[in-house]
Amino acid sequence: MMKGTKKSFLFISQAATVLGIISIIFFLKRIEKPLVKAVNKEITHKVGDCIGKIYKVLRKEGEKIEEDEKMQDFLINIPYELKSSLGIIRGYTESLKHNIVNSEEKKKQYYDVLIEEADKMEHLVKMISKII
Repeated sequence: MMKGTKKSFLFISQAATVLGIISIIFFLKRIEKPLVKAVNKEITHKVGDCIGKIYKVLRKEGEKIEEDEKMQDFLINIPYELKSSLGIIRGYTESLKHNIVNSEEKKKQYYDVLIEEADKMEHLVKMISKII
């Protein structure tokens, strides 16, 4: 009698495994097309379309993460940009103050660079004030 029970149990477990595999294949086939469309960004957002809703949420979150990364890069670069501009302004101003630059043409070039660097700093300050 034990032998028959073992065979029945083996048969039932094999049948359950086969049914499980068939169920998985059926499920994967059913969601394959919407997922392929989502990957190709061709998905339509129907009210009852669960995959479409999930895709829409994930896409928005991805865009937010991308914006956050850009903002973080911008904020990280602010000190470098300000230090660079300040260093150039200091160097050119000291050169003009100590009469290192003799020709009027060179002085005009130095003044142009000073104005350009001040404009860069002004632009950075405007961008920072938009964030704050």
